[in-house]
Amino acid sequence: MTEKKTKEINRIWDLLIVVGLCIALTVMLVPLLWIARFSFMSADDYSYMYQVGGVFKETHSVLKTFIHQAGESLETWKTWQGLYFADWLYFVILDLFGHNLYFIGTYIGIFSLIAANTALALIVFHKVQGADELKSVIAVLPVTMLQILLPPSGMEAFYWLISVILYTFSFSMLVVFASCMICIFASKKEEKNNKILPAVIAAFILAFALGGSNYVTGLPALSLLLVLCIAGFVFKKKNAVLITIITVWYAACFAFNALSPGAHIRQAAAGTGDNAIHAILMSFVEAFKYIKTWTNLPVILVLLALIPLFIKMTQKRKIEFKFPWLLSIASFCIFASMFTPNLYALKIIGMYRVQNMYRFALYLILMINCWYWTGFIRIRVENLLAKKKEEKNENKKKINPHILGATRLVFAGAATILIALTIYKYYGRTSTSVSAYYSLRENEAQIYYSEWQDRLKVYNDASVTDPEFTTYSRKPYLLFFVDISPDNTDWVNEAYARYYGKNSVNLKQD
Repeated sequence: MTEKKTKEINRIWDLLIVVGLCIALTVMLVPLLWIARFSFMSADDYSYMYQVGGVFKETHSVLKTFIHQAGESLETWKTWQGLYFADWLYFVILDLFGHNLYFIGTYIGIFSLIAANTALALIVFHKVQGADELKSVIAVLPVTMLQILLPPSGMEAFYWLISVILYTFSFSMLVVFASCMICIFASKKEEKNNKILPAVIAAFILAFALGGSNYVTGLPALSLLLVLCIAGFVFKKKNAVLITIITVWYAACFAFNALSPGAHIRQAAAGTGDNAIHAILMSFVEAFKYIKTWTNLPVILVLLALIPLFIKMTQKRKIEFKFPWLLSIASFCIFASMFTPNLYALKIIGMYRVQNMYRFALYLILMINCWYWTGFIRIRVENLLAKKKEEKNENKKKINPHILGATRLVFAGAATILIALTIYKYYGRTSTSVSAYYSLRENEAQIYYSEWQDRLKVYNDASVTDPEFTTYSRKPYLLFFVDISPDNTDWVNEAYARYYGKNSVNLKQD
């Protein structure tokens, strides 16, 4: 059998594995997307909707909505926080979809993660390393499933709009930005610059967006750029100067965010934080503890299942997989930098919406390290065996590609089932898809949404000035975040009352 025919057969089996993993991903996503139709605005959504909402309803112009929300974002930059891009994007989406299409937030959160990870696979594994594009996608799909299944809070990751935009979507931008920067860094001297032009353009745009988003993605982006700057000059990379220019551009955007008047106001409102040096040192401690705690059996099984694929992927390579320990040290430092903003500002590692990003990053960093170390070890083993192979100089009988492909397909299926069972044993109903399935099967989500519709009728009744409500009889794990309280001076109560034009809003005592 010719080498070309063997490659064609291997691609067919790779395609079957991709299709199988995509089917598994689709099955996992169906309950998550279905339950999203029962989500609705809550908490901060009402505070901001009162401020920025109604423009699209009045003008029916997307362009005017974009322009108006840019002004609102600037005002927030002055008075509350410097997140000039993330706030603007949230204001736009809230105004366009907040009332009738709130579930759009779930689609943005989930599919931005899938798209970002796919971009990472195609840029880093395929373009930079030289692996086949199908194998590259196979490598990243299991990690994507872990990210979607196992965030610390599925609600804050995918079902609360402000958290989706400010955190989950920002993390997705960070993944694409990092992939583009790695592509620029790894560019060979003999390659034409137009081959990395899309990555350069995307890097400049994403630097502006990330610089104006949350600090938990902003600081690791800056850390990555500094690492690449130093490495670029140390290893005499072709694009060291270009990386420096992007770093300066990003630093200016990030400074415009961090040094904003609003950022100082919010920090003052948060209370006394930690000093910078201690916060940085504690970031390394907390990052190590986090890796130790959450690199559990399901994650280990995924990494073990990926090693045979990484061995095959690194057979064809454009990079030499040098200094894997430097990659591990650098990636750990970048991961630790994610913890610094909250430790500095609040002396804690952050709310669940922040911890979601730690979890997303952990899975990707472990995968990248596993891939790189596999490539490093493979090269060393090949070098050791090369001499013996030359001495033997004998033709080995190759395994039939159909048998090999079928074996890989069976292995992928068996690994998927085993990992799924392990996840269910470890996480039970707290894994997002399982939680969504049970909430839908037991009508929990439907009842919760129906009771909200009953409340909404009262909110929209102008004759009722001081409504009182009973607590929700069902509070789905993925949908419920916070409710009004028996204290009508609570900020959540006041946000609802202000938005719906009520004197007060109250929750009846049980």
